[in-house]
Amino acid sequence: MGLPGPDRPRNWPNPTLSAEALRLHRLRERLASESSRPMPALESVEPVDLCCVEINPRRLSLLDLEPGDCRYPYGGDEEGEAITFCGHPRRQGTSYCAAHFYLTRGPGAAPERPGATVSLRLVEAA
Repeated sequence: MGLPGPDRPRNWPNPTLSAEALRLHRLRERLASESSRPMPALESVEPVDLCCVEINPRRLSLLDLEPGDCRYPYGGDEEGEAITFCGHPRRQGTSYCAAHFYLTRGPGAAPERPGATVSLRLVEAA
């Protein structure tokens, strides 16, 4: 900190900075000056309704779905309306095709956890 101690003379020499320390010092000074710049004013934008226009769903019933089919649901919004599913090939590690995966979770999301079987063991009978 450069503070003189009781047994240290006031004219103690300052330590010399290494090349790496000097580079970091200059970088900190530059970043500090950049962070003090004013932020640009942002305009408000009306929200947009998103829809998945890339996919034309196959609209399969639950009984017609195969193990590798997308399970994104369609319908069922109105009373008595049948619920169908996308049915396109699933993205590996998810229940949805790529387009529906990104629609529901966003492009930076991790895939779903893989399902695992659980073994139960009877310890004591009642």
